[in-house]
Order: sequence, then structure tokens, then C-alpha cells
Amino acid sequence: MAAEPSELTYQVVHASPGRLRLRVPRAALENGALREAERALSGLGGVQQVRANPLASSLVVLYDRAAVDADAVLAALARAGLRLAESSPVEVTFLEGGSALGRSVQDFFGGFDERVARLTGGTADLRTLVPLGLAALAVREIMAGRVAAAPWYTLAWWAFDAFYKLHTQRVEVHRPGE
Repeated sequence: MAAEPSELTYQVVHASPGRLRLRVPRAALENGALREAERALSGLGGVQQVRANPLASSLVVLYDRAAVDADAVLAALARAGLRLAESSPVEVTFLEGGSALGRSVQDFFGGFDERVARLTGGTADLRTLVPLGLAALAVREIMAGRVAAAPWYTLAWWAFDAFYKLHTQRVEVHRPGE
């Protein structure tokens, strides 16, 4: 039996300019209960793509920031009968502006992160794989008895970490109607 749209809740898992990843009930994705929400989002001016992933229990919404903002996307979900779960966390999003080089790095790694997520069915991303890879290299160096000055990959991680922290901010997820 399909769940009624008014009973459906979602959680914002990740938000960045032009992209939202929402956690939705897997059953709602599999039984078509989210079709109305997908239609509402697809019909919203500026929404470029709505992609459902039943395996990851998620809905990814790509949108043109010049035409629509995240609050309008969330409001369209509310009009379609979905309710934002009370447990939606604080999200991280990229700061607007910055240097052309900084935006280029963000765009490159953001696109690469999307490809990794698609290839792994949403089970992995760069924020997980990069630290794991660097940790594996660190363990290898320790096991080989090569404990000395910071190796290149430590410096690379520090550079990435500093870049990420300097180009992100924490923002509250706004509930439609607040």
C-alpha cells in the first residue's frame, strides 16, 4: 500500500549552491509515492534535474541558483505534501564569491565528487575517500618505520582541509513557512 504524500517526511542530507540531496523513505521511492513531489520540482522554474536513487533512499535536486533558491525548492516540496523532518541537520554550503581560482577548484572537485557518488551508488564521496586514502598512506609509512617530517600527503591534506574550511560556512536549513 502506497504511503500518502501528506505522511511523507524528508531530511536534508546535503545542501550546496545549486544542489540539494534529500533523504526520503525508500518505500516511497519504490512505490511511486513521491511522483507528485518529483513533478512539482520538475515544474519549478530553474530546476534542472530531479534524480531519485532508491538504493541510497535519496532524491537529488539540481537547480539554477540564478532562477531559484533552495528555500523555493523546499517550499515546492511542502506544497506537494512533504514535510521536513525535525531531525534535519545543520548543513554546509560553499560561500558565495571568492576568487576565480577558488571557484574553479570548487567546480572541478564538485563535479568529480558527483561522478564518484554516481559510480558508487551514493555510498561514497570525496569527503570520505580522500581522508581514508590518506590514512592508509599514513599507516603504511608508520608500518615501514618512516616516521619523520610531514610527508607530501599530509601537506596535501592540510592544504585541502584549509581550503575547504576557508570556503565553507555552516548554515541552518530553513523550514518552509518559517
